[in-house]
Amino acid sequence: MQQIARLESRVGLVVDGKWRIERLLGSGATSAVYEAHHRNGHRAALKILHPNLCRDPEIIHRFLREAYLANSINHPSVVNVRDDGMLDGALYLVLDLLEGETLEDRRERRGGRLPLPEVGPIMDSVMDALVAIHAAGVVHRDLKPQNIFLSKDGDVKILDFGTAVAKDAHGGNRLSVEGLALGTPSFMSPEQARGERNAVDSQSDVWALGAMIFTLLTGEYVHDAKDPHARLLAAAMKPARSLGKVAPWLHERIITVVDRALMSKKDERWPNVELLRVAFKNAVLAADPDVAYRSEQVEEEASELALETPLAAVTPIPEHEVVPSSAPPAPSLVPPSVPPPSFELRQPFQRKKSRRFPVAAVLSGGVVGLLIALAVIGLNREEQKRIAAAHARAVAVSTTTTNAATPPPPPSETALPPAPTVGVSEPAPAPVPKAATTSAK
Repeated sequence: MQQIARLESRVGLVVDGKWRIERLLGSGATSAVYEAHHRNGHRAALKILHPNLCRDPEIIHRFLREAYLANSINHPSVVNVRDDGMLDGALYLVLDLLEGETLEDRRERRGGRLPLPEVGPIMDSVMDALVAIHAAGVVHRDLKPQNIFLSKDGDVKILDFGTAVAKDAHGGNRLSVEGLALGTPSFMSPEQARGERNAVDSQSDVWALGAMIFTLLTGEYVHDAKDPHARLLAAAMKPARSLGKVAPWLHERIITVVDRALMSKKDERWPNVELLRVAFKNAVLAADPDVAYRSEQVEEEASELALETPLAAVTPIPEHEVVPSSAPPAPSLVPPSVPPPSFELRQPFQRKKSRRFPVAAVLSGGVVGLLIALAVIGLNREEQKRIAAAHARAVAVSTTTTNAATPPPPPSETALPPAPTVGVSEPAPAPVPKAATTSAK
């Protein structure tokens, strides 16, 4: 109470002869935020570092230097710093004034947790901004519902880059101290809770995003501990609770996505925020297709890439989670079975040994074969007539005695080749032309 009274005593002061402090908006562990009006009528927010922290040159340097990291990020969800200065030995920053409430205020006002259709679009905007933040080489390190602002216009803003860090050319963190845990214990990744400076990177923010979603949907922190100190120790030493154990009513895809974000080992988490963002959006739409996003298009290719990313020692994602349930099933790579054709495929012609066929069929086929053979070998006309007449008489006999044996060919000085046989799939022989039988008579 005394702290609040001391902070409110600044109301009415004029800072640097141009900013008049109008009211206290809120305070945290490192600073207090006020609404201030410029002498030209412009309204802004003044963030003033607590006086006891201003005695540490390193903290001052970090507050001033890293707060300006926000200005290097070109994204509408990042609040820019407009000015800076000193007030009675305390450092202050001038930022854009926002009207609305923090995500934590809304959560508490709604009874501790928010419905999935509301959490989905909010976190999508947060992650969209965080992709730009990471692309600029900045790690936020203090993502939590208190640092997410929901404006009256529906915009989502990320606040407080005071503990953010920029990666240097060698991948290390500037302005950070080994063994010093910076952030909020309830949303602090394991490597951050252990004070491992060089291990803190964009995947540390991935863990914090998972912890935020966990708390917003369940009303509980990831680690069930009695106070912030106990939660800090739990974050450093214990694995996160599964979202499914705390909120079994949630869709399995939501549980799978969040659990992966909260893995203790970095190589088992989502590799980056973009993959987490797309996977979470698709999971939300799978759970509730009517959730309204500002952009209704879901990045299918990125989702498939996200779910195909190797993940060790984690429960495998079921196959039906590779694509949203609303998407049509993937086409089968196996062609549908084709019924066999009603006809037989012809086999390559092979000369076979003579077989016994019904007499009429053999005789008819033999006549045709003899005519072809006679034309080829060029027998004289008289011989052709004699052989044709003999076969015609044999045909006449076969009409009365169908079971009679085939008569042997008449003797001839020239041996005739046997008539070729045909397979069962070949077409039936053509009938004997009338001209042939007439000439035989």
